[in-house]
Amino acid sequence: MNIYYYASGHGFGHISRTSVILKELLNQKEISEVHLISSRVQFIDWSHPKLIKRELNLDVGVFQKDSLSLDITKTKESLQEFEKIKNSLLQTEAKYCRKNKIQLILTDAASLPLVLAVEVGIPSIFIGNFTWDFIYQNYAKDDPYFSVISDIYRTEYSFATEGLFLPFTCPMPPFLEFSNVGLVGRKPNLSKNEARKSFGFQKDKKYI
Repeated sequence: MNIYYYASGHGFGHISRTSVILKELLNQKEISEVHLISSRVQFIDWSHPKLIKRELNLDVGVFQKDSLSLDITKTKESLQEFEKIKNSLLQTEAKYCRKNKIQLILTDAASLPLVLAVEVGIPSIFIGNFTWDFIYQNYAKDDPYFSVISDIYRTEYSFATEGLFLPFTCPMPPFLEFSNVGLVGRKPNLSKNEARKSFGFQKDKKYI
């Protein structure tokens, strides 16, 4: 089986857990190739003979002014530009999937790869604990455009063959099939004591 795996470039959570899932997939004998598609492929700083990495962005995410506040204007402008090229992206990626005999698409957590799967005629799996339509809908009170784009994305998510919901899940759009799965994360490289020492923590204090 050849797999097309898209990981959102927003933040590091998507690509971080993708790195863990990738290693499991690459160890499966029945999997011939995994094509990782992301704007954060450089995060995967290791190689594997079955792994093909391509730097490409298939979602917008959100733009932030700082760690807590959203840049609504820039996010809206980027979404509008992305909608203009979406059909072209679909056609280009559909050709890529057919050329590389892709049989399954995984996405964390963009909706466009699910549309791509329908275009190519293959199954797709969503992985994540939130969808972008839920994020955008919360900003409709500031600009009605976000309600419109949220409706579009909610429809695209409904194309998934199955959803794998991680813990702490936000309200999800209607998936035909879904399963709740366990938490996915990388294992630490340091022990608790080594981590405390590296941060210069004092032994008689608690840190949160």
